[in-house]
Amino acid sequence: MDEDRIEAYRPPRRFIRREGRDRDPRVGDRTAWERVIRRHEPAALRYLRDAVGDPAKAEALFREFAGAMRLGDRDGGPIPLGPFRDLLRTPLVRLVEAHRGWTDQANLIGSGAGADEASSRDAEEARFDAIWRQELLDRSWSRLREMEDRTGQPFHTTLKCLADAPGLSSPELADRVGRKLGKAISAPNARQLLHRARAEFSKLLLEEVVATLPCGAPFEAIERELIETGLLAFCREAVGRARPVSWRGR
Repeated sequence: MDEDRIEAYRPPRRFIRREGRDRDPRVGDRTAWERVIRRHEPAALRYLRDAVGDPAKAEALFREFAGAMRLGDRDGGPIPLGPFRDLLRTPLVRLVEAHRGWTDQANLIGSGAGADEASSRDAEEARFDAIWRQELLDRSWSRLREMEDRTGQPFHTTLKCLADAPGLSSPELADRVGRKLGKAISAPNARQLLHRARAEFSKLLLEEVVATLPCGAPFEAIERELIETGLLAFCREAVGRARPVSWRGR
């Protein structure tokens, strides 16, 4: 687990990232901004490539975005609190708007363009959120695969087999996993592997989401971000284990 990822849920200091020091990385220094940019570069680039349809232009726009984040009005200032998703989405969407000339066009046409501009912005924000969500899922899948490589536990193989064919019965899953692993797997073993794989994936995904929030974010903020990103259904088990006693039964 890298320094930006949490280790475990340990009340009352909930979901603290391993940064080598127990402080919020959103303090007013350039390295804090650099960590934000570096960690979320894949999602930002993925959004820009999808939005402009030209990898070279997307790279140029990202450099412009990163430069503004590092050296613009925010230089040396604290990073605002709140989800990184919200922090990055607005400047990236505005950058795409400027690239497409929407803002200039709206100024030329007049107030009648306002509704179209708002609709376009809503569509771009939805595009960004969908890509952000997929990036967190992809990170979790990648970490599950790394876990399998490291431990030999076929959690990634098992869960991926089911994800590729959701209607598999236990015997069918056992057969498919067994063929992937090159050894026989019983149906009960396949069910047990699947249960453990889901639990691990749930935990990893929760960690990824928590790493996009301020250190020590309250449980309600974590749950709200899971709901807003549409990821709660994927990590209910981990959320249930992490839920503070005072929240259980709500």
